[in-house]
Amino acid sequence: MTKRVLLIKMSSLGDLVHSYPALTDAQKAIPGIQFDWVVEAPFKDLPKLHPAVKQVIVNPRLAINKNRLSFQALKLYQNFKRQIQATDYDAIIENQYVNKGAKVAKLARGPKHGLTADTAHDPGIAKLFDHTHYVSRALHAVDRSRKLMALSLGYDYEPAVENSSLDYGLDLSGIALTEHLANWQAAAGDYLVFCQATTWPTKHLPTDMWVPLLIKAKQAGLKVLLPWVGEKEQNQVADMIRLAEWGEMLPPQPLDQWAKLIAGAQGVIGVDTGLTHLAAALERPTLALFGPTNPLLTGAKGRQATTYWLDLACSPCMQTRCPLAAGQVCFSRMKVDDIWRMFENLKLRFNYD
Repeated sequence: MTKRVLLIKMSSLGDLVHSYPALTDAQKAIPGIQFDWVVEAPFKDLPKLHPAVKQVIVNPRLAINKNRLSFQALKLYQNFKRQIQATDYDAIIENQYVNKGAKVAKLARGPKHGLTADTAHDPGIAKLFDHTHYVSRALHAVDRSRKLMALSLGYDYEPAVENSSLDYGLDLSGIALTEHLANWQAAAGDYLVFCQATTWPTKHLPTDMWVPLLIKAKQAGLKVLLPWVGEKEQNQVADMIRLAEWGEMLPPQPLDQWAKLIAGAQGVIGVDTGLTHLAAALERPTLALFGPTNPLLTGAKGRQATTYWLDLACSPCMQTRCPLAAGQVCFSRMKVDDIWRMFENLKLRFNYD
């Protein structure tokens, strides 16, 4: 009988990407296993990139929060509850580690698994689970997901000794680019993707570093595609392109389209943001630039991924606003020449391998 599992990992983009190897592990340990994956609406196109996912269930939480007392909000909740209770699951795995994930697990039918109170981000959720599992907070996010999955489903967890043995298991063969994007990709030839869009102000690489990187790509004859989210980032990207006289921006695209575009790139340079982690998962030469966040916990992991981080006394601070009176140094002390050299070496190694 096919084992059916409900995975609750609803946000954000990078966190979802870090969950893919756990699904691959489960596929290898339990042939034929199928997952239903609960996500929030902005990320609904991500789960289907993994062949173990049978159904994507969209949690309407964000839409409900906009007008909680409306009839439409009630209808959205009832439809979601009906969908999530339509299956009796062999296991329900709360992989968000917070209260919003536990609330979803409580609705679903089947034995519920989650973290112990001392390892979850919200300790109080542990009492909602039928089975709790200790997974150290000191593990990388990828390994936390993999270990929780193994403990929940009863197979041995084997940590990847090297990134080369990490298997995200993604399959983009069923994803087709729109005609416009396919034409762009065909005309672009060799291109890079620079991922500068991120939510934290402190995770943004300064424009005066992105511009010389664009110029170096121009000198190498490589076109650069720059994703953006929101008007502020759109203006920032436009300024970067204007100053460098290089780079291209496309209208907002669904995440499965971005995955396909990234998969066709010669390489990716990005800050600690979801598309950078997706590039690592897609095994593109990926250089991730880390400043305030901890690469030991969320650094880019993949067969062709490298994280560049200055091990300063103030870093990682895990702050969205830099606490230093003199200003943020975790990026400003990086040298553009060093970044480009590391990226060139990474691309050479990828082509050699």
